[in-house]
This record gives sequence, structure tokens and C-alpha cells, in this order.
Amino acid sequence: MKKVGVCTLHDAAPNFGATLQAFAMQEILKDLNYEAEFLKFKNNEKQKLEKNRIKSIIDKDFIEFGKTKNKYKGVDTRNICINSRLKKSNVFLNISDDIYDKNDIYESIIIGSDELWNINNPSFEHRKEYYGYDLNSNNIFTYAPSCNTTKVEEFQNFHSNKVNFENFSKLSARDYNTKNLIKEITGKEASLVLDPTMLLDSFDKYAILPEEKDYILIYDYNVPKRRKEQIKKLSKIKNLPVYSIGFYYPWADKNIDANIFEFLGYMKNAKYIVTATFHGTIFSILNKKQFVSYACVGYKIEDILKRLKLEERDASNKDILSIIDNPIDYEKVYEILEKERSFSRDYLKKALKGI
Repeated sequence: MKKVGVCTLHDAAPNFGATLQAFAMQEILKDLNYEAEFLKFKNNEKQKLEKNRIKSIIDKDFIEFGKTKNKYKGVDTRNICINSRLKKSNVFLNISDDIYDKNDIYESIIIGSDELWNINNPSFEHRKEYYGYDLNSNNIFTYAPSCNTTKVEEFQNFHSNKVNFENFSKLSARDYNTKNLIKEITGKEASLVLDPTMLLDSFDKYAILPEEKDYILIYDYNVPKRRKEQIKKLSKIKNLPVYSIGFYYPWADKNIDANIFEFLGYMKNAKYIVTATFHGTIFSILNKKQFVSYACVGYKIEDILKRLKLEERDASNKDILSIIDNPIDYEKVYEILEKERSFSRDYLKKALKGI
């Protein structure tokens, strides 16, 4: 297999979406007969030993995915760190053992996906490599990076007008705002592509299913009082427990600490999903769930809902109960999704070949 360098936010703060978009890209590249290697820029001498130690625990504790369909009971995390298992999920990524060196040569280097260009996101270091600088390859291209709501003026001021995107052989973006930012700065048209998690036909072979079924799953960084009251009312009317995954809420019936494959399982078995995250929205759609999302918390959610004609699932100014049971025509949604998926895969294939 030809080795491809991937430059993305695999080592930022623990996040199901960030890790799963990287994992999805790794699997897509594998299907295309390429080996993904995630570039590492931070020094951590203990990382290799820790990686092997954690992997041995996971192999013993869970499964070698794709072979056995073990079920996972889940952990009530009232007394432990809510993301302890998520932090171990990086062992499923082929991260370089060594810090990237300019002498390391890759046939291609992919920049993206995720919010690499969101200069207003303080959760990671904003590196020049994210714009193709100081990387050793004749074919550096982007796949679905995002600046989220960053404005052109903000971007240029932050980078002192030094970023011009000239290092890339091919440009793509994950959302319209990023596509427009590239256009305004370069005059070039970037391809609008899907997040890597939407390129795989199915995540079923990776999902570790919980024993529970038919619950209301909450995946939300911050649940305000009004939203909490609506969720509790929904729970009472439907006679279903409320599970929160990745975030601790004392009012939830269960708070779940999960790795990425357990996260997929809990998404799959949920009866309803309430989310205010981009990837929570994506996995609700991929699992064809009755869901609501909150576009008010981030442009990227609004963007994907509009592209898939699912604006009515935005509960920003609505009561959850008024829309949660409204039927979703997933046949029409998937007609759009398959067209965008085909276009995005074609872009990736051509970019890898330098076309």
C-alpha cells in the first residue's frame, strides 16, 4: 500500500467527532489501497509505550472489531472521568511514532478534515502545517477542512495576511463558509465535500452495541434549562430513560463513558437523539433516527441540515415535542447524500492521483 500522510486534529481535546472523522478517513483510504499515517507534531516520548499498553487493555476488554460482536454494558460515570474511554480511542488510529520531520516524504499529504482553520477555536494549536507549510510532498491537498464561522477579515488578521493557500494542489471545504473564504482569498473555487464520516456506506461493522435499546440519547456539550425541561418532559411522555454520552448531567438516568465504537453502538440503539453537535447530527442521520439538533450553537450544523433538506429538525426555536416525532423522509435524504457522497469520493480519488 502507498502511504499517505494525514494532517488533522486527531490529538486535540477528546472528542468523538474528531476521532471518528480521522478513523473514517483511515478506513476510506484503506479501501482505496492506501495506508493512512497521521502526522504528529508534538513531542511525547511515552506515547508509543502508552499506546501499546492501552491497546492491550482494549483488546482484552473489548474486541478486535470486525470479528466478534461483543456487547458492551456501559459504565455509569458519576464517580469517574466521563471521557476516560474516549481518550483511549486514538489507539485505533495509525499515528506516526515519530514527530514529523521535513525529511519524511509522503506521496500525498491530506490536510483535513475538522475545524483546522477555525481561528476562533481555542482547543488546539493553530499550526502552519495546517496550511501546507513545511510539509514534504509534491501532492498536498485538502479534504473537508472547516473554518466554521470564521470571517475572512478575522482569518487574515490572525495570520497577518500570510496564508494564501498556494501550497495546495487541490482545494476542498466541508461547508459553504469555508468554501467562500477560500474563494475570497484566492479567487479559486474549492470543491464542497462531505465530512469523512459520511463517506463510509455503514459503520455497523465497527459499532459495539449496548444491551439497552429504546432510550433518549443526549449528545450535547451544554444543556440549558429550557432544553433540559423539554427532554425530561419527552422522557416522561414516552416512558423512556435519558442517557447522556460523553458529558455528565446529574439529571440523566445514565451517564455513559464510551470509546468511539461504543459511541456508535449507543447511537444505533437509541429511540430518539437530541444533540447540539455536528457529528451527533451526522450519526443521527446515518442511523436514520428520529432526532433534533440545534443549529443555533454552530454554523456547521445549519450547513449540513440545509444541504440534506433537514432544516425542520432544527429545534433552536422550537419545542422538542413539536418536531421529534415528525416523519423524516430518509429516502429523499439519502438521494441527496448519495450524490454528495459520490462527488466527494471522486474528489478524493482524483486528488490522491494528483489529477
